[in-house]
Amino acid sequence: MADGILGQIAADGTDQVVYAVPASKKTTCSSLVVCNRGSTEQRFRVAILPSAEVAGGIQPKHYNYYDLPVEANDTFAATLGFRFAAGDKVYVRGDSANLSFSLYGIEEDA
Repeated sequence: MADGILGQIAADGTDQVVYAVPASKKTTCSSLVVCNRGSTEQRFRVAILPSAEVAGGIQPKHYNYYDLPVEANDTFAATLGFRFAAGDKVYVRGDSANLSFSLYGIEEDA
């Protein structure tokens, strides 16, 4: 199977779900790209909540990236190998609407 887009979103300064694994699915996340379309440095966060912990909200242990800087007009790209189960959620947060997030991977039947 080829990689595809799991989710894309523009930041709005709040925690946003960029991807939630649907019921009866499992997912392998291959990469994350964060693009700063603005003229100043911006920072971003990424938190992954297992389905069993979603109701409790984001806690410090859920962060994979926390206030990581992306230079003006630049892109951050990470190669990942995360495996997600049904109900898991990936949250992103950026300083401004100048940040775009793209999550890539493969979604399969569980």
